[in-house]
Amino acid sequence: MRNMPENQTDCQTFRKFTPTTLFTVRRGARNPYRLIAPLPWLQPPKKFWAAEKVAATASFDTAIRRNTMDPGSKRRKLDHDGQGIRHKSLIDFESRDATRLSAASTFVLKTDELLKETKLDAAASFKGLDSQLHKIKSIIDSIESHDATPIHDASVKFEKKHRITIPYPEPKPAKDSNYKVAFAPPAQCNVVGSYVSKTMTKSQERLGIDMVVQMPQSLFQDKDYLDMRYFYRRAYYLAYIASKVKSEIGDEIEMHYELLHENPLLPVLVLRLPQQEASKSSKTSKHDTHIRLIPCAPDDLFPWSKLTPTSNNIRTESTDPSKKAQASTPFYNSTLNAEKTFIQYLRVITNAKNECAAFAEACILGRIWLQQRGFGSAISRGGFGHFEWAAMIALLLKTGGRNGQAALSNSLSATELFKAAIQFLSTTDFTKKAFAFNSAKAAAESIKEVGPVLFDPTRQLNLLFKMTAGSANYLQMCAKSTTELLADEASQKFDSTFITKTDVPLQVFDAVLEIKNPNLAKYAATADRRSEIADFGLDAHRILQKAFGNRAQLVQVHLPSRKQWKLSGTCPSAPATVTVGVIFELAHMSRQMEHGPPAEEQKDAARFRQFWGEKAELRRFKDGSILECVEWTSKLPLEICQEIAQYALNRHLKLSPDNVYVVGESLASAIDISNMDKPAFDAARRSFQTFEHDIRSLDELPLQIRQLSPVSALARYASVEAPLVGFHKDTVEPIDVNLYFEQSSKWPENLTAIQEAKIEFLLDIDRRLTSAHDNIKSYLGRENRDIGISNLAYLDILYDNGAAFRLRIHCDLEETLLERQMKNKTLDHHTREEAEQAGLRFNWLFNILPLHTQTIATYCTRLPALSPTIRLVKHWFAAHKLTGHISEELIELFVLHAFMQPYPWLIPSSVTTGFLRTLVSLSKWDWREEPLILDTAEELTMDERGAIQTELESWRKRDPNMNHTVLVVATSYDQTGLSYTQDGPSKLIAGRMTRLAKAACKLVREQGARLDAAPLFEPALQDYDVLIHLSSKALRAVARETGSDAVAPRTSQFRNLNGAAGRAPLPVRAGPVDVLVEELRRVYEDTLVFFPGGAADDSTIAALWNPRLQPSKFRAGLPYNFRGVEDEDGDVVEVNRTAVLLEIARIGGALIKTIEVVGEDDE
Repeated sequence: MRNMPENQTDCQTFRKFTPTTLFTVRRGARNPYRLIAPLPWLQPPKKFWAAEKVAATASFDTAIRRNTMDPGSKRRKLDHDGQGIRHKSLIDFESRDATRLSAASTFVLKTDELLKETKLDAAASFKGLDSQLHKIKSIIDSIESHDATPIHDASVKFEKKHRITIPYPEPKPAKDSNYKVAFAPPAQCNVVGSYVSKTMTKSQERLGIDMVVQMPQSLFQDKDYLDMRYFYRRAYYLAYIASKVKSEIGDEIEMHYELLHENPLLPVLVLRLPQQEASKSSKTSKHDTHIRLIPCAPDDLFPWSKLTPTSNNIRTESTDPSKKAQASTPFYNSTLNAEKTFIQYLRVITNAKNECAAFAEACILGRIWLQQRGFGSAISRGGFGHFEWAAMIALLLKTGGRNGQAALSNSLSATELFKAAIQFLSTTDFTKKAFAFNSAKAAAESIKEVGPVLFDPTRQLNLLFKMTAGSANYLQMCAKSTTELLADEASQKFDSTFITKTDVPLQVFDAVLEIKNPNLAKYAATADRRSEIADFGLDAHRILQKAFGNRAQLVQVHLPSRKQWKLSGTCPSAPATVTVGVIFELAHMSRQMEHGPPAEEQKDAARFRQFWGEKAELRRFKDGSILECVEWTSKLPLEICQEIAQYALNRHLKLSPDNVYVVGESLASAIDISNMDKPAFDAARRSFQTFEHDIRSLDELPLQIRQLSPVSALARYASVEAPLVGFHKDTVEPIDVNLYFEQSSKWPENLTAIQEAKIEFLLDIDRRLTSAHDNIKSYLGRENRDIGISNLAYLDILYDNGAAFRLRIHCDLEETLLERQMKNKTLDHHTREEAEQAGLRFNWLFNILPLHTQTIATYCTRLPALSPTIRLVKHWFAAHKLTGHISEELIELFVLHAFMQPYPWLIPSSVTTGFLRTLVSLSKWDWREEPLILDTAEELTMDERGAIQTELESWRKRDPNMNHTVLVVATSYDQTGLSYTQDGPSKLIAGRMTRLAKAACKLVREQGARLDAAPLFEPALQDYDVLIHLSSKALRAVARETGSDAVAPRTSQFRNLNGAAGRAPLPVRAGPVDVLVEELRRVYEDTLVFFPGGAADDSTIAALWNPRLQPSKFRAGLPYNFRGVEDEDGDVVEVNRTAVLLEIARIGGALIKTIEVVGEDDE
């Protein structure tokens, strides 16, 4: 290793070209840059992915590696025994880019800008606050002491005199209590928290300034840690201060009690100051700015040996000594421990801020990251907030590494500190093994408890004592998702990390349960004093965690928040309802049977039967095993989840099924999704295999068959309605199939002749199939276009069992001839343009669609929630009348993108999360500036992605008004990005799609867990100009006529006279509504924009007048029906809207019931 520089300037140069982040550098007396120790957790992994080319300006962000996704790499075991943080190479510090970790990447630049925008200007926001703090401190210091008085007498006298209730925690002290309370001026008053460290942000809802008031040690006795005595003295001390503050400045401020972080043992006094003049006109005026007075204990008030997690400091009336020994009070003990650490952690965080220049900004980034995911220091927000984040980083800057050394270097930037903290949270499971920052100072058994443990041995405090196992697991899951995001070079890191809010339960969890316990009184006697609702939440989590087993990745219980109360009132009790979020495990979510231990394992089998009760039964399986098992009657994952929860909670907590409610059921039931859908799609694919076999079995075909490819949504698990093989309605929807022959020189070298040859081929296949199979009928159909260079015909093949297929033939020479015609400059422009359009249709039908169908079918097989999500999203597009402009294949890619790029969440495991996250993705997609890229084959390079972005930018320069190209959607097999959007949508439709997605996301956020799904699918008909209401009766009649065979008996409206009853109807090229809209668009292309209803029960066609048709001068050849404008001079004409609507009524005939002009009474 090269020699270290001697001066500061040389050191900076040395750092620029040397990966100094591999070392911790500390100034010393003799050698100011002495190397202390390598950071053990920054070691390179055992296996790396192949290095890729990076830009010259690569930075910390581009040093992210994707080996966390490497299926061949071995998982590293996390070692908490002083080995620091070991991660699967989130950062490759041995790469050549490690020397440029501080370079400005896009992520770092955006993060720096975020810090500038979110930092709170304390001088402007808290003008005059320091004087208020000094005033409050002087009032507290001036309060006179009083001698010890029995607690009951002192309480009665105080409350009667001051009309202030003393906020004693439950249970309140008994009247015959023999201990006394007194008051003495505080030992010290200090402001702590974010106000001191200057880490507040503009996005905070509440700007709280915490002033701790340290009670003197003379007020306490040695055994005040027992039986709530300390907390009773603390509550009296707080009320006494409240009385004096109220008497001095009560007219100037608003005063309330609240629970500190919703801990029922810790009431605090909230002083809400009058709004400052400086902030009335600023953005901070919307914040709730207040001061919290927090009494705290003096240092070393109680010995640690009395407050370990296994100690029991609440003596009950039970005389059973063994039962008393088991009733430990870890939450009570940790709360007592935390009371003496306010000033200590103030020193720790201040020291970290002084030694590490980026510490404050890293804390701000952590606050934003936690806030976007719904975390906070309050118990109802998970118990991990800004303080826990700041303390964790401060301690990692001092310890946590090998042999007690620092795990992080003070030289890291804010972004690097943030990533390191996320890495630490993602790799450390605090629930499975207690983590201590310096394991040499903490015995593992002495700090272990049921909940998560992040132990600070110096201050003897578990920083996570307010967290539950569920919230700790959810925090780790969020950190893992962010880690994977930062390691994914192709993803948009910044928005998913800091901007997107992920605190909406229905967007996060696959199932959300609301559990109400009308009998919380039985938890009042529990020793740990967490509160009745918290103890109930722990019981519910324990039971549901065991009941769901491996079918759930995560079970989290969310407690209700606690409110403030007046000084003269009492603390309001918490609601008796908890919310449970469940994230399913993909491989087990649909399992209908719980498999227990074999009968030979008697102890395990007994425990299984004890848990499941009468539902447990012994069964013999096909493999000969005899197992305990439980079978569920429900079929869908959400229904199975509800059945399991209701049964387990009823058995163990005596809750009736009515008290366990599944939230969001209406969303999943918006379309008819059942457990039979997957078998129905599988049956359709098997019927295609039968059809393929029949085609390939035909003898002596002129050309050899190379491939048959289905290209229908029915064959890729993506149709809104599941295929009904063997059943039929008024019409039959066939599966489109492309037939590919081996390359041959027998095809004519003329495009029109090729189309005629295709027809002959179809007729030949028709004759061969019908002669070889009695159960097949076939009909030759024609596309709705004139004879020309495009495909003209198809063959419909119907089986007796109801399966139907539509066969089209591919000719490899056709594509070559179209390309020649496009490039032939001797032809006129119209002919070349016609060839170009035909070439695009040919490429779409025979090249893109087969690959698309294969891709979607493959991913639907891998991801069980993808298929129902696609179907539900299609229903949403159809309900809002967008399917006539946005192809169903493009909608499928929208959904697939939400699954392939799920950040900041994990991959959706249910239709609800898949649907809502797709809407979030659409609402945030800036299609004007960003292409949608799906690396479906996982082979796109960064250069290829950059080329797609460049293509979009070039289109925007050529077509700034987006008259031709609006959306660019690229895949691995179509890197042009234009195949899926060549027929739309237009700028108008794309903008409406985005606005509707944003409105839906707003509704979901506002309604929360009580979401009513119906408004999500209600079209805003008032936004249109014209509504064409169709006759449902006429539509059915037309469907029956067009779907019947010409030689078959005629249909009748009376079932007993219907000669065609029981016969399968014929497939049709398009439904009557589609044909009508197609004709209206052809005739009124320049006049109206039509929005047909895509849903089966939607018989309304909406329309908008073309906004470009403004009154103009008359000229010959106007493409629309016009009339003169009376109030204008000269030959000014405008669209004759009344005449156009009358023409539409004539074209539609009996199909049109009424035409409504929105905003007018006349029809």
